[in-house]
Amino acid sequence: MNSGPKKKIAIVLVGPTGAGKTYLSSLVAEKLPVEIVSADSRQIYKHLTIGTAKPPIEILETIPHHFIDYLEPDRPYSAGKYCEEARQVIEEIFARHQIPLIVGGSGLYLRALLEGFWGEDIRDERIRQSLQHRLEEEGPEALHHDLQKVDPEAAAKIHPRNSQRIVRALEVYLASGMRISELQKQKMPPPSFTPLKFGVTKPRKMLYEDINRRVDEMFRLGLL
Repeated sequence: MNSGPKKKIAIVLVGPTGAGKTYLSSLVAEKLPVEIVSADSRQIYKHLTIGTAKPPIEILETIPHHFIDYLEPDRPYSAGKYCEEARQVIEEIFARHQIPLIVGGSGLYLRALLEGFWGEDIRDERIRQSLQHRLEEEGPEALHHDLQKVDPEAAAKIHPRNSQRIVRALEVYLASGMRISELQKQKMPPPSFTPLKFGVTKPRKMLYEDINRRVDEMFRLGLL
């Protein structure tokens, strides 16, 4: 009797910074034929090794990793683009009869990958540079005030000092005439796989102590 196509399941390991996701993923890799798909929006860039707490080189050389040291730091990227490319990589992992182990990371990247996300990449370098100049001259609160006028829904979700997201929302509006809050509702289809999610954490006091030790170690390794 034919039971139909085998269900595709991807393991998803989530948790806050310093919770031990990298260590746990290496333990999983000892037991299961996995390839790790990073969902970290900073580890995706080359060269930024110390400050982004990338996995140790011995782990990267032993276990296949994707989306670590993937881009040059000056290359624009987005959650929508990550969604498209990561889903393609995951399909390739399934084709190799391996198990995708998604480790994150950045909540926006994970949401894009697992739930679908607006993927259209609207950019205008001239507009962005103009906004960056205003940011330096007037500060993020002034730009946030402008965003409140043109896209109050987006402004309500963005902190007045989150300059990166404010500039991005204004860039999209000024370049296209469309509100980013509306565009983000135009989701991609759900993924072809079923995510099996595991959360890892530790007591808040211990987590903060470990993060403090991690930062001290970053400076010892030459972060500054």
